[in-house]
Amino acid sequence: MNKKLIIMIIIFGGLFLLFSSGIVYKRVDDKKVLNEEIEENQVNTNLEKLNITDPEVVNLYKEIDLGKPLIEKIYYGKGKKAIDMSNDLKLLIASFNISKDSLIKGTPVNNGGIIERTFLINESVLEDAYKNIFNISYSATSFTAHPNLMGLSFKYDDQTRMYYCDNNCKSVTEENGKAYYTKLTSAQKQNNDIILYQSVVYVSIDKNEKIVNNLNDEKIAILKNNENFTFTDDILKKASKFKIIFTKDKNKYYLNSIEEE
Repeated sequence: MNKKLIIMIIIFGGLFLLFSSGIVYKRVDDKKVLNEEIEENQVNTNLEKLNITDPEVVNLYKEIDLGKPLIEKIYYGKGKKAIDMSNDLKLLIASFNISKDSLIKGTPVNNGGIIERTFLINESVLEDAYKNIFNISYSATSFTAHPNLMGLSFKYDDQTRMYYCDNNCKSVTEENGKAYYTKLTSAQKQNNDIILYQSVVYVSIDKNEKIVNNLNDEKIAILKNNENFTFTDDILKKASKFKIIFTKDKNKYYLNSIEEE
């Protein structure tokens, strides 16, 4: 065979193999890139931003935006899984989620000069609220004798299966000029979770009328006389931030955790 012909066959054969392998490699590489894009898109499609005015978001946020009674029990604790919360803390949260119409005006009972049972709550009402938020079975024996309900000190009567407070119904929340502010800033849905993002400021005012965020000791603003507190951009930057996670079970969302960001 002609030497020139053999050389040309070798050259063209080599070029063909090189070109073919390049196509194959490109196809493999393109497929890899495509698969990576698909996986990334699948992750992104599981993440949906929600409007904070969405009724479902608003209703879930109401369950946990409870004001002063929770500030030291949750936010100073820097986040808690619902399963790790004490029974009394879960009962406190549940109590703020019952209708004020569920408070019964009781018949006062004079117990050694102390007027008791002025306000009463049926155990079954708290049981429903407890189950509705945590999806956990309720038992009155799990709690202290004087649980904190709605920020007030109640007692439990196992004979009538009712909670009651005395005539004073004293608040167990902290006062002393401190105030607690929250703001729901964003919300999203991811897989079986709805995640709410919340800014929290628990403030005291020093002699120079400077507001100090007690959660992180950040000085955040100066209050003028009779000025209402508002979440300015500066305060939002310096506020403590938490995310509240609700997890879906059988078409209903239950509180999973409150975590510091």
